[in-house]
Amino acid sequence: MTVAVHSARRLVSEALSWCLATQPGLSVVGHTQQWAQLASLCRLRQPDTAVVDASADLDGTIGQLRWMTARSSVNSIVILCDDLPGDDVTQDNRGWRYFPHSRGLSGLLALLNDCSSRCETSRAVARSARLTEREVEVLAMVGSGLTAPEIADRLDIAPRSVENHKRRIYAKLGTHSQAAAVGAIAPLGILDARPNSVADSRLAAIPGLSRREYEILKLSSHGSSVRQMATTFGVAPKTVEAQLSLLYRKLNVHNRAQALAVARAHGLIPEGQ
Repeated sequence: MTVAVHSARRLVSEALSWCLATQPGLSVVGHTQQWAQLASLCRLRQPDTAVVDASADLDGTIGQLRWMTARSSVNSIVILCDDLPGDDVTQDNRGWRYFPHSRGLSGLLALLNDCSSRCETSRAVARSARLTEREVEVLAMVGSGLTAPEIADRLDIAPRSVENHKRRIYAKLGTHSQAAAVGAIAPLGILDARPNSVADSRLAAIPGLSRREYEILKLSSHGSSVRQMATTFGVAPKTVEAQLSLLYRKLNVHNRAQALAVARAHGLIPEGQ
């Protein structure tokens, strides 16, 4: 089952996303803090369920969900809210489910399992606008600065196939370059590292980063390519590649997408970038 997570509070959005991603049978396709971002995420990844935190403003959340669902499709919506009468899950005439926080994670997982069985019969057959898993994989490698031949070698496909994937990605995102594509996708949480024992351990501590490494993280969050960074810094692309390699070692990651996920988790780059 695929799930999108939304909360206006960045830490809640990221924490809930990481928590759900550890559960068998659940795949978190991204997490957002703004409604336009959630609409884009649901359009591009078409999750089975959207889990939405409404703690701050339930009425406002319902209004925004009406706006969002008019612009993108999602099979079911679970709204996390303060305690409800009877401390139980309720459902409105749209099929949206209201889940009280007091039911805890186990209750939420049981509800998502029920949503999954209902979604089996309502999943859309045609998903022409949806980013496939391979396209997300290619986009992550593009974001890490790999060239088409390098991506082809890692995926064991032809460079021409990589270019075809990139063209389809650009068309779906409405962009014309890899920098713009990575910049468009970064706020949606699609490329974030998934939690596991290795990922959790790298959050324990991060060695001190240099000023240049902070600048590289900032430019990466805006989707800048290695060549664009080199132009900004007035150095050779090879120098930037060496600095990126050192940065990845310090963060204990393997690509740019994972580096940005860890950096956001530690507040190393501003919210929303």
